[in-house]
Amino acid sequence: MGLIGALEGVPRRKLMVFLLVDKSASMYGSRVKALNKYIHDFISYLKVSEEENPDLQISISVLEFSTDFNWMHDKPLLINDFFWKEISPDGLTNFGKACTELNRKLTRNGGGMQSPAGMYAPVLILISDGSPTDDYEIGLELLENNNWYKYAHRLFIGIGNDVDSQFVYEFTKEEKNSVIVRNSTEMKHVFKCLAQYVAQSLFGNNTHFSDLIEQNDMTDEKEYIYSVLSSMTGSNYAAIWAISRHRIHTDGHGVTSLVALSGCDLSCKYCINPTCKSNNAFSLYTPTDLYNELKIDRLYFEATDGGITFGGGEPCFHYKFIKSFNDICNWKITIESSLNVPNYIIKELSEIVDFWIIDIKDMNPVIYKKYTGKNNRKVLENLEWLATHNLQDRCVIRIPRIPEYNNTNNQKDSAEKVKSLGFNNIELFDYVIKKNDKSYSLDSSSFSSDEVEWDETGLEGWV
Repeated sequence: MGLIGALEGVPRRKLMVFLLVDKSASMYGSRVKALNKYIHDFISYLKVSEEENPDLQISISVLEFSTDFNWMHDKPLLINDFFWKEISPDGLTNFGKACTELNRKLTRNGGGMQSPAGMYAPVLILISDGSPTDDYEIGLELLENNNWYKYAHRLFIGIGNDVDSQFVYEFTKEEKNSVIVRNSTEMKHVFKCLAQYVAQSLFGNNTHFSDLIEQNDMTDEKEYIYSVLSSMTGSNYAAIWAISRHRIHTDGHGVTSLVALSGCDLSCKYCINPTCKSNNAFSLYTPTDLYNELKIDRLYFEATDGGITFGGGEPCFHYKFIKSFNDICNWKITIESSLNVPNYIIKELSEIVDFWIIDIKDMNPVIYKKYTGKNNRKVLENLEWLATHNLQDRCVIRIPRIPEYNNTNNQKDSAEKVKSLGFNNIELFDYVIKKNDKSYSLDSSSFSSDEVEWDETGLEGWV
């Protein structure tokens, strides 16, 4: 049974998902290998969406195109019956033929659509690594006069550096409903977010595809599934892997309870909490569940000016949960964060957070990336935002000396840069590394070595 219960005797409303996949010769090699691998994530999460929404029936159809076109299956298949046939690239990119064929399918007679009363607007997803090699305008014009196409959710996933932006816009008519992926890691993340976008589109969510990708910067698969479920049911879950009570002047003022949330986008060499990335080491809580568990200590919080500290992992990714939790309690809220999250999250949380504990690692972008595997652009942006809004007094900035990565001079340089922004509550400390203790050292074997099998830039981020 799904989260919202089984509904007996109610007709299931249908959703058609069309994938238009460019299989031209330029896709050969690592590009198509990554596509064939990570498209399965998208299919799996669509299945979750249907299972947890009993009045929904999802069907999928895949149109492959190059010099000519081919439907992967003769007719649309229900998502639970669908299976992906690996694509083998060849030929040119004749997009006009694909448009003409899709136009035929987006009709009742063509077999792709039924009565509008029983269907959601279709989702059309174009995947390509370049630009058409034909005069596709006539075929695209046919599509633009198709009523199903007019009201469809139209998305574009570009693969590599050679995508024609004009071609993308002509298909989507909305720049923010397109994204370019440059390596396998980004592709995997985008396909997960694609499934969430489909789920949210059913409920009139107007979030753009590229915004949704930026918002969902976590990579933990099990946690991602619950973010999909939350978007469908309106529920608000958080994955919590530990709760520690009666902490005194350790994680904020007074007596606090530390709530460790799962998920982190960094890959720090000496991660002290690798459990936060485990698929099996957490429990799901609603804000009310958490409040009921912690309210036993409310007298300690009130007497000592203490409260709840959210750590992790990276707690900021759970900002909606934290805000909902704050709505049902009047305790102080502290956040322990790396600040390596989109700025809109910091803006949202600043409305309710009383105190920030920020571990910036190192302000030097080269050192930061070497240690965490990520760049620190978002960290710098968020520090500047907090300073611009005069929130320095609500922050403590923690700057570690990290063996093998930075030294005392680097640490002092970072402190000076932070001071120049008006932050004065600064803690300098040393990471104590116990190399034989896995609780203090993140074993690199925890990560699959085949995750990144294609990378055209060596740079992170979206274009």
